[in-house]
Amino acid sequence: MGDSPIIYFRPEISGVNSSKFIANYENRFGRKPEVNVARTYDALYVTAHVLRICDAQHDLTSECIRDELYTIHDFPGVVGTINFDEYGDVSIPYVVKTVRDGQFMRLEEQ
Repeated sequence: MGDSPIIYFRPEISGVNSSKFIANYENRFGRKPEVNVARTYDALYVTAHVLRICDAQHDLTSECIRDELYTIHDFPGVVGTINFDEYGDVSIPYVVKTVRDGQFMRLEEQ
């Protein structure tokens, strides 16, 4: 097969609130959080945000939740800025990573 590099895309914990999230996680669990933990945190945080809006409008319906999700733009998550498009697809920043000498790193760091 040769020495082809492994290249993949992955979100990172790099949002404006990430340092506080990482510190709280390390304090509680004694290790750094994996990116999927941060993504789950962001998903719950966005969901809570939308539920509060719909609850304030006395409209806790799936339609309200959907419609409010579609309005999320520039939401400060721990994995970066979160945006939803008109179809409900979420956009978060990804970086290009690779494996070098057994270490996972950004491609441009090699």
